[in-house]
Amino acid sequence: MLTSPDPDDDPFEELSPINLRISTRVNVSRDNNLVALPSTPSDQAAIVAEAIVRAFKSSTVMEGGIPMIDQDGRPRPVKIEVDAGMTVEGSHNIVGTESIIADVLRNRHATYLKQRTGSVSSTATAVDRSGGCSEDSSRSATPSRRRSASEMDCEPHQPASKRARGQGQSAL
Repeated sequence: MLTSPDPDDDPFEELSPINLRISTRVNVSRDNNLVALPSTPSDQAAIVAEAIVRAFKSSTVMEGGIPMIDQDGRPRPVKIEVDAGMTVEGSHNIVGTESIIADVLRNRHATYLKQRTGSVSSTATAVDRSGGCSEDSSRSATPSRRRSASEMDCEPHQPASKRARGQGQSAL
């Protein structure tokens, strides 16, 4: 009488299998993260899998590599799992290749400079309207002339330390 094989029986169970599990998982949490990856997750998984296959092909028992047959001469099963998953939690996170992150940083820097230039102009204009200084007074000021605090505030190119030191003293 023939018995049907049990579906729960694994034909490779009696063999000594080679099991590899590799994780290149990326977990991002919180807000406002910039994560630069060398490649996309699927490309990364393919790169890892190809490297493993090359390693198996190039290694032999004589070189101290992994024996691909068991003690009875049967081929050993190879099971490779590559986890290239990604979890992103939070808001305003950007995950991408290095070139994408570089573009984001350039755009953010340009936006910051525009905002900074706009806020400096609006501050100088507000001071002008109050009569504290005019555009010409900050340009015509000489280093040996005493300047009021409101004039010092009109000079955005001066560091804060010079503006503070210049209040009530002769600027150097």
